[in-house]
Amino acid sequence: MGDVIVRWVSPIVALVGLLQYWAVAAIRKWLVQGKVDIYETGSVEVGYGGYGYGPTIGVGLTLRASSKSVFVTGIELLLLRKKDSAKHIFRWAAFRKSEVDLGADPPAVVSMPYAFLIALDAPMQLNVLFQDQNTLEEITGQYREYVQAWSNVVEELQMMVFPEQRQVPPEVIARISAFKKEKIHTDMFGTLDRRCYWEAGEYELLLTIATSKPNRVFAKEFLFSLSEENAKHLSLNVINVLEGPISKYLQRPSPPFYFALAEFKAVDS
Repeated sequence: MGDVIVRWVSPIVALVGLLQYWAVAAIRKWLVQGKVDIYETGSVEVGYGGYGYGPTIGVGLTLRASSKSVFVTGIELLLLRKKDSAKHIFRWAAFRKSEVDLGADPPAVVSMPYAFLIALDAPMQLNVLFQDQNTLEEITGQYREYVQAWSNVVEELQMMVFPEQRQVPPEVIARISAFKKEKIHTDMFGTLDRRCYWEAGEYELLLTIATSKPNRVFAKEFLFSLSEENAKHLSLNVINVLEGPISKYLQRPSPPFYFALAEFKAVDS
């Protein structure tokens, strides 16, 4: 009788252990929900015109999944200007290199944004570029007309014959000066200048991360401030946007764009 009991005890113990393993796995899969922990890194990069011709925000993030792996489907920013409660939505536009070369251009774009998996115990580091798509769409049509108008000027210049010389011919300089006085140029300047809403003061950022299965949204708030000097230099980027096509024709380097680096600040609870 004792031998029979012993023979059955071991399989039963093994079966119980196996059932416990599958029970834990089932609970983790169906009952335990994943969570995304958000950690900001570096500074907030505020721009205008450096990527396209609208407002941008660059943010370095470390995202960690807890409890279980999480599938991220989107990241957005809600910007609130504290002094007048003006709001703007920034959608992810690109992933960029994480390495930053101080004193050089902003990080290069690596790829368009895409959904990704954050594996458990495998945090992800991201450098995300966000764009105000609504403002960008408001500018796009007029900017295309501006570029077309400049293309017409280029066609005029190509029909003119200039002697070989190292400097830009006076006729070209005169035609460019005349173009900058035309209505298409002054109107484009006015539109770009009005759409640059970066002003000195404090801003609040609400970062939201959307996940799938389960469909959840994780959020974190930050604060940052822009100085009078920051706002002034950002508004001067309007000139750089307008000069871009002209510099390309003259085979000159593109004008450097200014980006403000603002320190993350915690939101008082």
